[in-house]
This record gives sequence, C-alpha cells and structure tokens, in this order.
Amino acid sequence: LMKSQFNKELSNFINNASLVIPISPGIKIGLKFLNRKLEKVYNYFNFIINLLITFTDKKEFIYILGGNKSIIEKAERNIRDSFPGIRLVGRFNIDYKKDFEKDLITAIQKASPSLILIGKKSPSQEKWIWKKEHNFKKGVFLGVKDFFEIVGGKKKSPTDEMVQSGFHRLINLPKNPFIFFRIFYYILYVFL
Repeated sequence: LMKSQFNKELSNFINNASLVIPISPGIKIGLKFLNRKLEKVYNYFNFIINLLITFTDKKEFIYILGGNKSIIEKAERNIRDSFPGIRLVGRFNIDYKKDFEKDLITAIQKASPSLILIGKKSPSQEKWIWKKEHNFKKGVFLGVKDFFEIVGGKKKSPTDEMVQSGFHRLINLPKNPFIFFRIFYYILYVFL
C-alpha cells in the first residue's frame, strides 16, 4: 500500500485488482481512523492453503511460479504430498533469464491453469501480474510472496495471533535486520 503511493503502476494494479486481501493490521487501524470497518486481517498463509484446498476439490489446474530452483522443487513436492489429488500442472523458479520469459508464458498458457501463484518479492510480483495477465484467457493470479519459502521449509509460517498483532514481520528480523527500517514506512503511513 505504501509503495503504491509512489508508484503509479503498482497503484493501478491495486485499484484494478478483483480482490485485495488485507494482511496487515496497519490497514485495519487506517480504516478505523477513516471510520470504516474491517472485520479481520487475513493470515495469508492460511488463506492460500484454503485456496489450494478449494481448487483441488474443484479439480482445477494450478501453476506455481516462485523461489529459486531448489525451493520451488521442494515446495512442489510438499504441496503434492499435502494435497492428494491436486492438479499441479507446472512450476518454475523465478530466477529465470529475461529472454526465457516468452517461453515461460507460452508454457503457462498451454497448461491453462485456473490458479497461478506467483512468489516474488513485493512489489515485483504485483508488477509481474499487472504486465502479464493480459497474455492469459482465464485464471486467478495471486501474489504469494514468501509462501514457497514457507512450504519449502526455509521460513516459518506466521500464526494467526502474530498476524493479528502485526509482529509476524519480525520473524525474519535476525536474518534481515534491515526490516527494522520499515518503521519509516509506518511513520509515513500514520502521517498520510
């Protein structure tokens, strides 16, 4: 949300998205300040798991794109083990070369998935969806950020309590101390 204040492309993506899922308690606080109500903040990990269950039950095709090669392969194995009957029609790591992108899009088009999960850093995943979704006739595109790292065992999934409190972002503080500097975003958010 804060990055979209300074990036027209990202702002357009958010404003034109069919669904924006609030995953930060800061959004709830901001809406309360504006006298609007938000029932809950979603644990994005649980939301994606429920989405996978739904698409598996409906026997819809799913494509996953994200992480490095070893993470996406491990995530695929773990997803297949966790969701018997899932129709995972393809996967690819996000570290591909730019000249390969046309072939990747063609491969995804041929797979004709109903759900495409893209795990890149924000706002890269949102920009990728914004630029590429016109290449597809159908499908739900969802930016899932570090979902594949969680499913691949590299990161821990946040609990509902952590998500509601907003402290789930601090899980990665020891590995990435620069997360602390996000405080400036929060100060600017309060100001705006």
